Amino acid sequence: MKSFKSIALAIAAATATATGAFAVDASAADAARQDTTVILVHGAFAEQDAFWQQFASDVPEADAAVMASTQRPVAKAALTEASGQPRWKDVPSWFVYGDADRNIPAEALQYMADRAGSQGTVVVPGASHVVMTSQPQKVAALIDQAAQAATR
Repeated sequence: MKSFKSIALAIAAATATATGAFAVDASAADAARQDTTVILVHGAFAEQDAFWQQFASDVPEADAAVMASTQRPVAKAALTEASGQPRWKDVPSWFVYGDADRNIPAEALQYMADRAGSQGTVVVPGASHVVMTSQPQKVAALIDQAAQAATR
């Protein structure tokens, strides 16, 4: 299991990549084809040829190609702007993620769920960063669970 420090470093490296702080070379592309967390970004877009493996490896390749070609650029503010008081400190939270997410390590996602005091965490085996697309039933079920809990 990775230490929190190595997870934080992976997230920092991913953020630096996404904001253009350093260029991605061929070794990073090779790492993305393996089971490694790397974000491949050219400017503010994920690399088209690596999108399927990097973001959406559990959806049909043709669907991932549509996602890649229609993606919007990452806004710098999304990676640098302070968010203010986290709502999870005051509002009950639920969490769903795929354990095959190559953008945010599963350990970091679990840490965030635990830190938020998740009322229900669903880890979807083999799901990628787009778990809401590849596993909509599981995501919808968790949303339903959260909605029902909020009405009690």
